Amino acid sequence: MWTRHRDEGDLVEWARRDGYATVRMRRRPDGRWAVRLDLLRQAADGPEYEQTVVDDRSAATERAAVMRARATVRS
Repeated sequence: MWTRHRDEGDLVEWARRDGYATVRMRRRPDGRWAVRLDLLRQAADGPEYEQTVVDDRSAATERAAVMRARATVRS
């Protein structure tokens, strides 16, 4: 359902198979991590944008997994 299509160390992004959703985590200049879910307007499950900031990569990885799981259920 999801494919990791970008992995550059400080930036990792997954795309949903239908192409209408992405989850991205990236390291900010302050060392914390931003994690976001972006569902496009055209997605069958409707548009959504969510972003959160966490303290480390481990927490970012966990949050990204939660976002992907939630978006997978709705697709």
